[in-house]
Amino acid sequence: MRAASAFPVRPGLWRGLLVAGALFFVGYAAWALLLNPDPEVEDLVSSLLLIGLSLGGSGASLSIALDRSQGRKLRWGWLFIGLACGANALAEAIWLEFRLRFLDPFPSTADVAFLAFYPLILAGIFILPTASTRPRERRILWLDAAIGLSASLIVWWYSVLAPQTVARSIDERTVLSVLYPAADVLLISLLLMMTERSWDTSARPVMLLLALAMTMMTSADSVFAYFEPRALIYSYPPLNLLWASAYFLLFAAATMEGSLLEAKPTTEARIPNPKRRLAWILFPYLSVAVASGVLLSASLRSPREPLSYLVGVVIGTLALFALVLLRQYLVLRENVDLHVHATRASLTDELTGLANRRHFLRVLDHEAKRAMRYGRACSVLLLDVDDLKVFNDRFGHTVGDQVLVRLARLLVDNLRTLDTPARLGGDEFGVLLPETGAAAARVAATRLNASIRSARVAGMAMSASIGLGSFKPGATPESILEEADQDLYRVKRERQANT
Repeated sequence: MRAASAFPVRPGLWRGLLVAGALFFVGYAAWALLLNPDPEVEDLVSSLLLIGLSLGGSGASLSIALDRSQGRKLRWGWLFIGLACGANALAEAIWLEFRLRFLDPFPSTADVAFLAFYPLILAGIFILPTASTRPRERRILWLDAAIGLSASLIVWWYSVLAPQTVARSIDERTVLSVLYPAADVLLISLLLMMTERSWDTSARPVMLLLALAMTMMTSADSVFAYFEPRALIYSYPPLNLLWASAYFLLFAAATMEGSLLEAKPTTEARIPNPKRRLAWILFPYLSVAVASGVLLSASLRSPREPLSYLVGVVIGTLALFALVLLRQYLVLRENVDLHVHATRASLTDELTGLANRRHFLRVLDHEAKRAMRYGRACSVLLLDVDDLKVFNDRFGHTVGDQVLVRLARLLVDNLRTLDTPARLGGDEFGVLLPETGAAAARVAATRLNASIRSARVAGMAMSASIGLGSFKPGATPESILEEADQDLYRVKRERQANT
């Protein structure tokens, strides 16, 4: 039994605070966008909003981390996410202190706390539990993350990095302003990968909220990275709204996780819905479309722009195409393997590995038509395990399954490669003997019977009743099976009479 919680999740409390934060956010948005407030007052109100939402996200996350009734990975993951939100709150508080002193430093000590957000939340996202995946699926997911990051780097090179490089104006302001959106996109790529792994689990909405939060933050940081190094004038309220949206979504993700924990969800995957995978299937093509659009723009404008603009885009696009080709190759291999596995599963019995009833009847139909057309021989044996119920009642169904598997192995070992042994259902087996008349089939049945009677499972001898049916002019697959079935029941009646 797990230890009691040291600090309950209390989802109701955090839901109430989230609603209060939403009302504050909506009120600020209407006030800042419609009433054109004084910039100094707007700075104060927006900072308070950002600090409040960050503290809410930190508190909701840490309440999960301190709940000892939860799993270790879940607690550690939300601990780091809570610390990341706390780092944002500290950074916003430092920035507010600068603004109250009418200072606007960049970089500043606030950026140390802002930058601390990224390794902390990266660690938290890595640690959070997700549904288990196969190694090949994980390779594809990592490639998706690399594809998304590559497409983003192409856009950044062309719109931000290349102009600064050509102008030789790269300084700590430029590096820092570009570092924020670069880290954001790395996190988005990782979150998309984690979301795909959790798509068919209860963790999906939380991962989607985290990914949406980082998308909002990327938008804000990208605008900041474009305007700040160029010392261009821009409006703060829309930018603050994007940052506030990101902090609010982080708060909402932690609150939703607490509510889901209250409902005791599971991270084990449910049966996947293929329609929901459309975004995942289209993701590499969307990245290629973005890169191609940037490449086209750079090509059309290349006479008016330095060659380095186009060269960087071409190199990035080629790398992206290579990643997409590798990813699609792995997907194609997986699809082929799945097709082979599904085909094999549709033709074989899962327990014994023999042909199933459907495949047996299909081969019998083919052999009966061939025997009719060319005047060839064809026979069928039907086998019924004797006393299987005794094995099940005395030793359990596991031993009963061992009897069926042992019989299947005996059939394979005592038949020709051109013969088709099959499990028709329950304890009934069938054997198709092409190019075999009634006399030869009777010899094969006698040999099989002797081999089965010499076998033992759990110290108890096995036995089986065998019926024979052979092709005759005008016979059909149904009539051959009927003849074998009648012969099987005759053998069983004789056995019962003798015992």
